[in-house]
Amino acid sequence: MSLQIEEAASRRIERRKPAIKRVHLRAILSSAIVMLGIPVGFSSIGLYYAPSCGVARQTGWTFLGFTKDQLTALHNTPGLILVFLLLLHFALNLKVYLHEIKTASKYI
Repeated sequence: MSLQIEEAASRRIERRKPAIKRVHLRAILSSAIVMLGIPVGFSSIGLYYAPSCGVARQTGWTFLGFTKDQLTALHNTPGLILVFLLLLHFALNLKVYLHEIKTASKYI
């Protein structure tokens, strides 16, 4: 009897190992999304207030020391990586999202 309990406990521990790795992956992914969101958000504000490209070049316009071309580069590269990471985040958490939808639909 105790041998069966030990075997069952060891199987549960073995099943939990991938879940721990998944949690670490989700934490790293969430941190990367936040870290990439900062420069994308900063450049978004600068590009929103930026004049058209010709005017920005002629007048030497800057936003906190960044030209419009620099803001565009700062926005595009991390933005593309951010989109990829957000899709990966959604794929890893799809099961959680579906569970939330199912439980929320019970109360509607």
